[in-house]
Amino acid sequence: MANVGQMLIDKPCLSAHRGISEFAYHERFDSMDMMRRDEDEQAPGQQMSPDLARMLLNARSASEFLKSLSHPSRLVILCRLAQADARVNELESTLGIPQAAVSKQLARLRDAGLVTATRDGRSVVYALADERARRIVLTLYAEFCS
Repeated sequence: MANVGQMLIDKPCLSAHRGISEFAYHERFDSMDMMRRDEDEQAPGQQMSPDLARMLLNARSASEFLKSLSHPSRLVILCRLAQADARVNELESTLGIPQAAVSKQLARLRDAGLVTATRDGRSVVYALADERARRIVLTLYAEFCS
């Protein structure tokens, strides 16, 4: 398999990640709070069906998942990890950004449950924790960068 992470950097579609300042992250809404807001927006006297409630929860889960993918550096990290596990220094050289910025993006991916970290001696090895991320990253690459 070709080096997907490097190919993404070389392609114009994602090469703009270099030099991008870190974005402030939006606060996440509690799912139940959003459900209550959705119920408040319904017509008076109508109850939310269990199917609609489940669909709304699943949509919020998908939305949070997609937010995790929505930063160019995180996307390249996920592409690289879709190929094989990697250490921070390997990801740093793939991305061409400082170690602190790589670590910040890895923390965001860990918080989202997409990446796991395993200590190997003095270094930490990162891997994809979610098969959905692998499939979606490879699909995005095929659609936008091939």
